[in-house]
Amino acid sequence: MPAPLIQRRRALLPELRQRLEGGLPVIPMLSLPWLHEFVSRTFPVELAELDDAYVVRAELPGLDPDRDIELTTDAETLTIRAHHPEQPETEEEKLCSEFRYGTMERTVRLPFTVPDEGIKAAYHGGLLTIRIPAPPEYIKHHARTIPVEHGA
Repeated sequence: MPAPLIQRRRALLPELRQRLEGGLPVIPMLSLPWLHEFVSRTFPVELAELDDAYVVRAELPGLDPDRDIELTTDAETLTIRAHHPEQPETEEEKLCSEFRYGTMERTVRLPFTVPDEGIKAAYHGGLLTIRIPAPPEYIKHHARTIPVEHGA
């Protein structure tokens, strides 16, 4: 007769479970003022490489593109500057705010020199999209199949 199965009534790793349930520990370096200042003065960007262009997207919600966003290029870099003005105080006092106010900036290095013409930028729904045409020598060349004929 086989031995009865023993049911396990405790976690496999009780120490790990206790630590996770208690929350993650505070890492002293993450509470440094300079790190908070750096994180609060940037914004997320996304880079994409197309066959004939380089696309940069930046999340910049709540801005007026005519007044609050500035784009500049220099050689192989694109700089995006945004100013998010703080809204006039409302009647309620803020207990906590994770909104980012003030001037923010990101510089993106491109794999080629930025052309003088053909750059297009659009802002819609809080997303800034910049399309930079690639020079002819940088444009991706697609692989192609060459048919092999049967010899006679």
